This record gives sequence, C-alpha cells and structure tokens, in this order.
Amino acid sequence: MSTYSKDCKEDPGNYRPVSLTSVPGKDMEQIILRAFMWHKWDNQGIRPSQHGFRNGSFYSTNLICSYDKVTHSVDETEAVAVV
Repeated sequence: MSTYSKDCKEDPGNYRPVSLTSVPGKDMEQIILRAFMWHKWDNQGIRPSQHGFRNGSFYSTNLICSYDKVTHSVDETEAVAVV
C-alpha cells in the first residue's frame, strides 16, 4: 500500500510505502527474535568463533583472533599451515 506524498498524483515516484504490519505484530516479532537468539547462544548454535553472527564481532576481530593463534603457535615452535 502506498500514500500520496507530493506534486503530481500520476507520478509513481510521489508515493511512499506504508507498512501494513501492526505495532503489536512488530513487537511480537522482536520478542520471538530475542527468544530465538537466546536459544542459539545457550545451546551453542552460534559459537564464539563465528564472528560474523555476533554483536560487536566483525571480520576484523576474526582476523585478529586468527593472527593471534598463528603467532602463538610460532612462538611455541609448533607447526603452522596458513592458506
């Protein structure tokens, strides 16, 4: 559904979309999302090593973690293979 916003009514660019989802529906969606995420964290569905799926963890934290593991292995004179 769209509502008219300005100028010529024949121009489709003058209409803006309107959400048909109710506020209680959006609230329920957030509650279900939070419950789902808590379930995933509690049951190790998303592990700490999966940086892209966690808040505050990005590819850069994954690279830093990997670099730290490699340098630690080298310091301990362990065999390291990096691809």
